[in-house]
Amino acid sequence: LIVVPASVVENWEREIAKWGHFTTRSLKAGVGKDARTDALRLAAAGGVELVLTTHTMVCDLQESLDASGVVWRCVIIDELHEFKNPKTKRAQAARYLKLHPAGARFGLTGTPLSNDITEIWALGDLMKPGAFGERKGFLEHFSQVIKRGWKETATENAVEHGKGRADELRELLNKYMLKRDKSVLGDVLNKG
Repeated sequence: LIVVPASVVENWEREIAKWGHFTTRSLKAGVGKDARTDALRLAAAGGVELVLTTHTMVCDLQESLDASGVVWRCVIIDELHEFKNPKTKRAQAARYLKLHPAGARFGLTGTPLSNDITEIWALGDLMKPGAFGERKGFLEHFSQVIKRGWKETATENAVEHGKGRADELRELLNKYMLKRDKSVLGDVLNKG
């Protein structure tokens, strides 16, 4: 399952057709509920290898997902930063997606992560549920200690402790997040 902003769905369709050889269904605006359920049932039965949908549509798919019984081997969310608030309908719908035990979730974003540790937890927990612990414990362990160390009035001990937790957080993020820029790809991809 690939979940993308509606503004880029046609681009994803073109790129999939160009680079992949997948049996694909697109679930976007204008696709009726029965057609969505049929496409998801086909995916559950292995008749469709890739389903492409939009951020908005994923919110409307819950009933069709339940009816189809589909369990995803891979979920890719483009523009993951749009899911940073766990209370939004879109983030809750993404959490609802059933993943095969051997499956994986991937988030793509060109937007740098903010220094808001709550958002970092929300995105990490969406991609790898449980790996970042419970929200409250995560914030107590990282956010409070790091912020205390950043204060102008922080003691030398608080600064060192904060730096240590920041390093620990960086190590945790490096386990699950790959940061790259265009220079990493070089001439690997065909420009045509």
